Amino acid sequence: MSTQPVFHARPSIVATEVPREDHLRLLPCLFGPDMLRFERFICFWSERLCPHCGDSDWRLIGLSNGGCYMAPDAHSVHVQVERNGFDAIVSADGAGIIVSLYALELLAESVCNERVPSLYEHLREFAVRHPESSAIHEAISACPPLARALRRQPALLAAVETLRRKLCRRF
Repeated sequence: MSTQPVFHARPSIVATEVPREDHLRLLPCLFGPDMLRFERFICFWSERLCPHCGDSDWRLIGLSNGGCYMAPDAHSVHVQVERNGFDAIVSADGAGIIVSLYALELLAESVCNERVPSLYEHLREFAVRHPESSAIHEAISACPPLARALRRQPALLAAVETLRRKLCRRF
């Protein structure tokens, strides 16, 4: 009798757009007092990585594994990551995942909120299964961790510090 290898399929992760009227209900549940920082960091990274997005509205997408991300209300987006040379046109969904991963990483380094690292991991888990996973991985990899990258780029560090001070004044 031969034995067949058993493969356990990972359960799929479902992404669902959150209606605008529910944003203020869901974001505090996910981020607690850091929800505005998350939104500001989305703006910060979208300006740097997707400068052609302009004033697009951003949609909140909830994930069945407990994660979330924000994505621009567009068809496709030109994403450029200067730190690693990534330069490609991806779907709005792909761009949103890239921007959200950068925002969550920055948020994790700037606040003491135990939820943020798990939100980052939930989104990474979803990104691995996304149809544009190769592009997403390329956009977020080949970079040193953000803290080291910021130390090497004084202009970016100054911009992050200015943003941090503005956010701290509000709370």
